[in-house]
Amino acid sequence: ALADWPMELGAPVLDGDGDPTTYDLAAGAEPALVGDVAVFWVMNDAGNEHLSTGAAPLGVEVRVLAYGFDAPGAPEASGEVDLSRDSFYRYEIVNRRSEPIDSLRVSLWADVDLGGFQDDYIGTDSLRHMAYAFNGDNADERGYGPNPPAVGLQVLRGFGLPNGRDDDDDGEVDEADEQMRLTSAPFPLKAFDPSAGDDFLNLQRGRLATGAPMEAYGDGVAGDDSPAGTSTARFAFPADPTADAFWSERNADDEGRANIPDDRRMMVTVGPGRLEPGASVTVEFGIPFAQ
Repeated sequence: ALADWPMELGAPVLDGDGDPTTYDLAAGAEPALVGDVAVFWVMNDAGNEHLSTGAAPLGVEVRVLAYGFDAPGAPEASGEVDLSRDSFYRYEIVNRRSEPIDSLRVSLWADVDLGGFQDDYIGTDSLRHMAYAFNGDNADERGYGPNPPAVGLQVLRGFGLPNGRDDDDDGEVDEADEQMRLTSAPFPLKAFDPSAGDDFLNLQRGRLATGAPMEAYGDGVAGDDSPAGTSTARFAFPADPTADAFWSERNADDEGRANIPDDRRMMVTVGPGRLEPGASVTVEFGIPFAQ
């Protein structure tokens, strides 16, 4: 019911009476919903053990608004955009500590399992601030058949917290409207699944979970077959796979050799930035889907 909308927990509200501290339906207040269906919840990282990482809590509160649309969007030059196949997630992160968080990074992680989970590829479209996964061949053996799926993790809204850098490359440092969006999208190898806090931090920095730099060659792991002068990268497989361009999973060695499709993970990160005590930052992600 509208009366139960949890404003006291930080759920967004459209003010109706000029007092933003009250939620009075009779005075015209209402939930500040987006889309045709929305869900709000609050979580924190200090209420239980961190069994996955063993890391100490940061002391943050996270307010989440997840939403979706029931109808196709407006036509664009590239064709009809059907927003009903996408989902969206808005995370407001509040520093509840008495000290600043010096290097806040915010990430979204996915164990893709895209239809049949053992035949996937991934890539990065840094211009769209998105990592994506797609089928390694032209058929999916579990549900999709000859119309294989693709899915993305897209940073729609990042943040610009003071960090002494020109994060948006406009010649100014820490200006009021500065915004970082996608800052890394590594290749989280199944063989090196993160299990400790440092593993996740390494991935957030655009490295392998082991801490080694990601090489722009093969599967990103430095090896004896890596050519001399191979560069490092923060974005995994950024080239166009539909053109079999290098460095993509369909051309991993600049000579047309494709990687073997397999079970893939993805991760996108925004940051770092400094978050002061009591301050908050909002990051928004989209998960687009297509066949």
